[in-house]
Amino acid sequence: MYLDTTIKPTKHTLWIQGVFLLLVFLMLFLAKVAWWQYGTVMILVALCFYVQHIRHVPLVALSVDDVKEIWYLGMYDEDEPEVWQGYLSHAQFVNLWAVRLTFYVVVPFEMKYSVVIDKGGMSGVDFAKLKALARFF
Repeated sequence: MYLDTTIKPTKHTLWIQGVFLLLVFLMLFLAKVAWWQYGTVMILVALCFYVQHIRHVPLVALSVDDVKEIWYLGMYDEDEPEVWQGYLSHAQFVNLWAVRLTFYVVVPFEMKYSVVIDKGGMSGVDFAKLKALARFF
């Protein structure tokens, strides 16, 4: 399977974070907690968002000649494009609109990297290839 595609960022993560923040505010309001408890929860929520922001390295390109060989992952870290290399360790078809890929990255350093690719983030043909890969991998 040959695949060489760019991936457009989607705004699903922003919606999920907004709903999470709204639910936290709603629970705090309904629980009628003290002012210092509001502060403690808000500091923890801010810390969670900060850690997620630091750890998030967006995938902008994906290229592979053979599924069992090395995958080239175009990353965009701190305004500098990078090419990571890794092996696909797991592929999962999520609902009808996304594919979750998990890679064992070997370059620039060894680590596990997981990404969810939305159906709207790439062309229909390339998404169909990833969907078929996820069903039979």
